[in-house]
Amino acid sequence: MLRFLRRPRPEAGTPAPTPRVAPDTRIYAIGDIHGQAHCLDILLERIDADQQTYTDGRNSRIVLLGDYVDRGADSRAALERVKALVADGAVALRGNHEEALLNFIDEPLAGARWFGFGGKQTVASYGITPPQRMDKDSLTTLASELAQAMGDHIAFLRSSLVPYHESGDVVFVHADLAPGVPLAEQDPHILTWGHPDQPCAAWMEGKLVVHGHYPDVDPMESEGRICIDTGAFYTNKLTCLRLDEGTGFLNSVGGSPRIGPVPPSSAREDTEPA
Repeated sequence: MLRFLRRPRPEAGTPAPTPRVAPDTRIYAIGDIHGQAHCLDILLERIDADQQTYTDGRNSRIVLLGDYVDRGADSRAALERVKALVADGAVALRGNHEEALLNFIDEPLAGARWFGFGGKQTVASYGITPPQRMDKDSLTTLASELAQAMGDHIAFLRSSLVPYHESGDVVFVHADLAPGVPLAEQDPHILTWGHPDQPCAAWMEGKLVVHGHYPDVDPMESEGRICIDTGAFYTNKLTCLRLDEGTGFLNSVGGSPRIGPVPPSSAREDTEPA
């Protein structure tokens, strides 16, 4: 019997332990970028400055929660920065917008719905004008042109993005986890597109899920979850959650970065492409 895998229950009257990342790690989790490369540049500068204030020996790591492309004006530059960060040791998750882009490249006609939630902006960032007609021939030609223009960005999206990341008691996903289902048995579609029936529900006792996908103007906290998608493409605010012994926020808004406790809020139930 694998007793050592079971977390002991706290005694009655004592608070449950707070989920933490691995004790030797400091993680900077970055929410949905959506083509806002300038916001990412500002935020990376503030993360670097924040790291310099610590002398506790923890290893810092950036975890990007997906949705690097679409909606914002500069998906190409955003992907180039994400690619460089991964080469430098960051973890990049796969978001539903990356999945939709690849679906279009692979099956242009079936994947054409991508244009309805941000694909046009991504195509434009690679210097391509979308066709006037969305028929099979036009879409096939467009997919071929886009794949050629994206170059090694396509290979990066296919080979370097991961479905989730785990550190200590904290799990990082793009969108969602099915309640009570072990991490290795999760439906990949739920990880990237959200749960159709129980969005943002608590996952496992004693675990914290950090995710994006459900945008709001501020980070949102619900039971066992923190959502840090602050709608960068319309708020101009890209948010980072720092996790070590506690939690703190940095963002790309002008002035000093905001650092403080998680604001209480209920997670927005949104299962549309986000």
